[in-house]
Amino acid sequence: MTAWIEGGRVVVRGREWREVFDLELLPRRLAFYRGLAARAGGRYAAHYAQTIAALESVEAQLEGRS
Repeated sequence: MTAWIEGGRVVVRGREWREVFDLELLPRRLAFYRGLAARAGGRYAAHYAQTIAALESVEAQLEGRS
């Protein structure tokens, strides 16, 4: 799973899918994926871990932590 900033948008790419959204939506998309991961007492955490980590890396880059 990889994520990067491209022209004011965030691009997330997995093996079989790709998502592109405006940079300003990053906090909402992170919250969305964290919520999916937490469903059913965390049963889906492993499934969404790579997506969350990729988005957190973009967030860190924006905050100057990378």
